[in-house]
Amino acid sequence: MSNENTTAPVTLREKIFYGFGDFGNGMTFQFAQLYLLKYYTDVVGIPGYWAGLIFLIMKFADAFIDVSVGTWVDSRKKIGKRGKFRPFILYGAFFLAVAASFCFAVPHFNLAGKVVYAFVTYAVMNVLYSIVNIPYGSLATAMTHDSKIRANLSVSRSIGAQLAGIVTGFAVPVISFTGNGVPARGYLFAAVIFAAIGCISQWLCYRFTKENCEVKVQKNSTKAILTTVKSLCTSKPFIAIVLFTLFAIGAMFLQMGMQLYFYQYVMGNEGMMSNVTILNACVMFPTMFVCGALVKKVDKKKIAVVGALVAGLMNVVGFFVMTHTHSHVLFYVIFGLAQMGLTAVNSVAFAFEADVVEYEELRTGVRSEGIIYSAYSFVRKVVQAIGGFVPGFALSLMGYVANQVQTIHVQHSIVLVFMLIPGIAEILAGIIFHLFYGLTDKKHDEIVEQLKKNDN
Repeated sequence: MSNENTTAPVTLREKIFYGFGDFGNGMTFQFAQLYLLKYYTDVVGIPGYWAGLIFLIMKFADAFIDVSVGTWVDSRKKIGKRGKFRPFILYGAFFLAVAASFCFAVPHFNLAGKVVYAFVTYAVMNVLYSIVNIPYGSLATAMTHDSKIRANLSVSRSIGAQLAGIVTGFAVPVISFTGNGVPARGYLFAAVIFAAIGCISQWLCYRFTKENCEVKVQKNSTKAILTTVKSLCTSKPFIAIVLFTLFAIGAMFLQMGMQLYFYQYVMGNEGMMSNVTILNACVMFPTMFVCGALVKKVDKKKIAVVGALVAGLMNVVGFFVMTHTHSHVLFYVIFGLAQMGLTAVNSVAFAFEADVVEYEELRTGVRSEGIIYSAYSFVRKVVQAIGGFVPGFALSLMGYVANQVQTIHVQHSIVLVFMLIPGIAEILAGIIFHLFYGLTDKKHDEIVEQLKKNDN
């Protein structure tokens, strides 16, 4: 069964608006990832270990949520004119925006009530995020089978996510302005504004993209799901992606969780977030465009490896520098170089998962875009859980006291968690991926050709 001509090209407009999907995801989910921990600890008054535990428990619960959503997507029998994946984006975006807003509306309950409310609302947001994001991530596999074009789509997606990071980076002044001296109100208003923008962006993604490739409906969906899951457990490319994500993307989420504490309590200026956001924009766009050009000539694996190593080395250097000086200029230089490396990693990260779809199809005879992406999404969410839990747990261990001047010990500990640990993780990610990921662009092209022969 097919929904469009399988040879239909992916237009520039489609590539651009595909990126709008992750911009929308970032405006809702990434905003929460950035600001929920600080909202919980400094505004609501939830202790850091409880806030971190909420993130940790929910992300592991996503194992069942993501697989359930992936199964739902792959087992649909009736594929309408809107396609296999796009309807989930169309109908889920609004509810995701509402759920994200409610996360920042914790009532004046006692501590137990606040923790329960925070957990429930965060859980609902995660479920709805899976319903939107897993089909969105799988959409690239239905837009094209060309590895190079998928890499371009990954770059577009990464640009969207990075743009969301830039916009949400200006949330602090938005929170201050809309709150007018009442932080709780400011966080809620900012969440509503960003969620609305995210919802509109996801609708634009739905409107201006197409599923150009053949849609395969499995006759025995349960057997196909079990076959795919079993195969992924021994899939060398997928395992390499899992390890790479654990270290490289985990480092990114860890820094996201700690950055506000670093700016406020180490650098002495919470408003640095806006400056760093501008810095990210200055390094992101050139790096993204360079990577977009490079993927046509250079294997995207090399881009990911070099990016991870650069980011890791700069963060390690940054740790030793920032423990001896709080120079804003030195920090901007070092962090800017690290972000260039991380941007290179993010620009191609999602293309690897898409290539595994054909690798597994040739290996097992089953094409399961939803299951494979849900498995990868689960890995990223576990990594997010670690990135959300570690900062809160570390803050409790180091003796952090909210809204107080921190001791030298606490300041050094914040720098360690913010720069040294992520730096070491990124270096390990680059080494592991270089040694163990064998699904190169050339190899993927050979697999696609073999699948075409098998179909004939």
